Amino acid sequence: MLAPSAVAAGGEIYTDAEGMKPHPTPQAMTGEDIRSTIAEYAQAAKNAVTARLTASNCTARTATCLNSSSVRTRISAPMSMAVR
Repeated sequence: MLAPSAVAAGGEIYTDAEGMKPHPTPQAMTGEDIRSTIAEYAQAAKNAVTARLTASNCTARTATCLNSSSVRTRISAPMSMAVR
């Protein structure tokens, strides 16, 4: 798991396998990770403009959008926060 810094969130998180556990300590993002994340967000924005999308017809949770002809489209979503 990547984060801007290697500082674990306070408190605990529930897991099915082991019940309550302390939040894990993430791996701090490197300069390259940050540059890559910025580039991924920029590309996703360009893809949305190309597809003529607006905030009202895009759901960020799934990166699934409806374009003007009501066709569902997946746009490039930043993956840098995903578990490696």
